[in-house]
Amino acid sequence: MICHKCPARAHRSLLLITLVVMVALLATCAPKRDATPIASLATERERSGAISRPGDVIRSDAPTSPSSPKVERMVTPPPEGPGSESSVPTEGKASGTQPDASAMLTCVPDNDLQERIDRAVAYLRDQYNPEVGLLSESPVVAPNTYWLATDNQLAVYALERAGETALASAIADTLKRYQRRRHGLIEVLAGEGATWPPHVPTHAVVARGDGWEIKEETRVVGLTYPDWDAYADLVLYAALNELHDGFINEARRWYDVALDRFDDIGFADKAYEADGLYATYKLALAAYVGCLLDGRVDAGLWDELLAKQAPSGGFYTLYDVVGVPQGDTNTETTAYALLALLAMQGQMPIMAPSMPEEIPEPIIREAIQRGIEFLKRQYNPSIGLLQESPRIGRHNYYLNDSALAAYALEVLGEEELAAALRATLERYGYEGNDFFELAWGEPITWPPYHHKDEKMFDDEDISREGEGQILLQRHPPSEGFFFDWMTYSNLAFMEAMNAHVKGDYRLAWAIYRTKAAEFDGNGWPDQPYIKRGGVYETLGVAWALYSGVIIDYPEIDRLGPKLIRILLEEQGELGGFHTHYRADAPRLADPNIETTSVALPGLHAWLERN
Repeated sequence: MICHKCPARAHRSLLLITLVVMVALLATCAPKRDATPIASLATERERSGAISRPGDVIRSDAPTSPSSPKVERMVTPPPEGPGSESSVPTEGKASGTQPDASAMLTCVPDNDLQERIDRAVAYLRDQYNPEVGLLSESPVVAPNTYWLATDNQLAVYALERAGETALASAIADTLKRYQRRRHGLIEVLAGEGATWPPHVPTHAVVARGDGWEIKEETRVVGLTYPDWDAYADLVLYAALNELHDGFINEARRWYDVALDRFDDIGFADKAYEADGLYATYKLALAAYVGCLLDGRVDAGLWDELLAKQAPSGGFYTLYDVVGVPQGDTNTETTAYALLALLAMQGQMPIMAPSMPEEIPEPIIREAIQRGIEFLKRQYNPSIGLLQESPRIGRHNYYLNDSALAAYALEVLGEEELAAALRATLERYGYEGNDFFELAWGEPITWPPYHHKDEKMFDDEDISREGEGQILLQRHPPSEGFFFDWMTYSNLAFMEAMNAHVKGDYRLAWAIYRTKAAEFDGNGWPDQPYIKRGGVYETLGVAWALYSGVIIDYPEIDRLGPKLIRILLEEQGELGGFHTHYRADAPRLADPNIETTSVALPGLHAWLERN
């Protein structure tokens, strides 16, 4: 029987065989990469303007032109982590894949790199527009777009390290004029902590003009990456974050996880899987972290990075599977690369900012004594309790305030008044409120319940002095949980201490680091700050100091003096600590018992620690 379709079938079979052979050949020639899908910052195609970025909004508080002045930390434990052992800093090599030592380069002075460094600096200098005061995003794709962050903040880091202080200062001044907000991730390069898991980036248009646009990227609010460990850059930032907190073993583990994504050409992570293009800045970030962590960098990785420097001195943002650069050079990638070049040359990479000037012990002791005198003045012997505050809370006597003050006074050696307060509390049947007990080391319910003020009874002794009442602040289940407790600075630092009291030291550090990362130099712009239109709460600063010392947070030596200066500024004439302040207006509202009774143990603990 003759089959008229056989020739066609034979032809299709031949084509099929040919395709199979071609696929097999391609598989053997293709670069090796991890088959596990993995993650990233906004891709470099987005950063170079090739892809539009949704969600751009004009900030209403931004200057209307470049020249117009403005008017006025938790990293998930790494795979097979050491668990509770990581609650204290550890040394030693983590188990994980590391490149062969023979294929590693050491981060030491190397004159051969100076020419590359000079070219990278010259490139960044060429991107500077003195009329705008910023570096443009890229010379071809986006010459009229200026990013406050990440581009210009990264450039400040890199230029400062390269000794280009004049240009770095000029850019920094512009960033201040536009009130650049905390980015939320790149500050890790400067030794600061970051919220973890990292937030998905948010982009905003800060200002627009005739043909130019100033933008800003932040990672401080909104959704977080559920799969952050699928992105090589985020894993590298996690390693750096852990390193700054003293978790050397965990830092190495995360660094190994990132290097597992390096396929001898680039980082084949989730972003790469999406478009088949590698991002150059991940090579630079890996080299930078490698120098910081172990003083060594994979030789193949380093060669790939150097190959991406253009004749202009800038670094190409993307490259393909055979290493050929794609698209434009840009400021962000070149700033990362410059940091890596400087680190590889043996220059000390950016770590923590310089240690703030220590506050003399006599000044702190005087502040403590004045605070004690304030508490004594608020004592009403006829009632046996402390008045909430001299003016706003006059004749209000909270049982829990007096309980908190009794602890503070006892710690400070004022045992007579502490005993008198406790006797009154016992007489009124006070058994605590499952909240303030944390101050003296008792674990409390978490998340805490919202509070409810209950009037105990009218008291004739109070009424003779004026209208007043004895109150108890309860935290009953009927009021519901603070499900957003992390948005309150005082609650966040309380939970860090609560976790410490319960023995979860790693969680305590992680929570503290996360909230400490939001410190803006003046305080915490948390939910109460936003609701009050830019008014800080002193209580959050007091708990930050007290909790930080108690849990022995690694960065408290750097953060502590800043917190103490704020507290001293908020101590009023009467010796108590005022409850609120603005950046330009200290000592708002009234000094009160609660804030003072947290600030004093914090200051005392600082002196005892140091």
